[in-house]
Amino acid sequence: MLWLEKILDDLGKTQKDFLVSDYITPSGKIHIGSLRGVFIHDEVFKGLKKKDKKAEFVYGYDDFDPMDGLPVYVDQKKYLPEMGKPLCDIPAPEKGFKSFAEYFAYDFREIFEACGAKPKIIWLSEEYRAGKFDAVIKEILENADKIRKIYKKVSGSNKARDWLPISMVCPKCGKIGTTYASKFENDKVYPHTKNFGERVYYECREDLVEWAVGCGYKGWGSPYKGGAKLPYKVEWPAKWKVYGTDVEGAGKDHNAAGGSRDIARAIATEVLKIKEPYNIVYEHFLIGGKKMSSSKGLGVTARDMFEILPPQVLRYLILRTPIERAINFDPEGESIPQLFDDYDKEYP
Repeated sequence: MLWLEKILDDLGKTQKDFLVSDYITPSGKIHIGSLRGVFIHDEVFKGLKKKDKKAEFVYGYDDFDPMDGLPVYVDQKKYLPEMGKPLCDIPAPEKGFKSFAEYFAYDFREIFEACGAKPKIIWLSEEYRAGKFDAVIKEILENADKIRKIYKKVSGSNKARDWLPISMVCPKCGKIGTTYASKFENDKVYPHTKNFGERVYYECREDLVEWAVGCGYKGWGSPYKGGAKLPYKVEWPAKWKVYGTDVEGAGKDHNAAGGSRDIARAIATEVLKIKEPYNIVYEHFLIGGKKMSSSKGLGVTARDMFEILPPQVLRYLILRTPIERAINFDPEGESIPQLFDDYDKEYP
């Protein structure tokens, strides 16, 4: 694979130790395209090991993200009131799982592990609640004005002058996607906060987003120990700093001009004073020429294909196409028989 050789050659010119990372939000049945990120990062991790580099592959579940889309295949009446809550705090569709996120994450994990990818798993909700992000949250809140300017400069997004890059967890309704933080005080010691003696003022607004309704609560709270999470475009570079990430790629959409990667890069270098990890840009996985969505239930799930293809053939399907090209696969017709023929020719 020429793309892999180039990446390994680039990385071989730098340091000896590498942390390779990838993340996903388990908001529903995970589509087959998400395997592309797992397998690409796994190939890089294994390639570094073969070159006698010290390497670790970490795969993170962003289960502290709010539910912002209601999958069509779940009980609508049951889950509509959960919209806006962290995925880790929402009941699973079936018994035996701690949360909505865990239910879908475990299913996906079973698939990629069967296909030979066995990264270290981390759950972002546990990391936040253990205080792993406290220091970087403090740093980000103290530089909120710089971050507002970065949004404007990089993407043209105008954030209100009082907007803070943090989403607090409402103590009344438990939602995180409906809160708007506007004040950060860090010059006094408050008895109710155990960390840095700082607090954030926020409102749980009824009309902040279209997909969830806040309860109207207003008040102060600590952003530490799981009291809040960072918005995605800010959380991405925060992860790089917290874990010391060396390699982390993303799909083409995240790497569009003015998109999330550009914002993350600017925050990393200008605010957090760290170097951006080595980037791997890869194209989409299309089914019959169409993109897929886990939360909307569109496309073919990883489970669907795993039930049809042996693990080694499924991995081959994902990795045989150069990363700069989209994978356009239609499981109907002659596509699957042809896939088996191609695999047998390459691995007789």
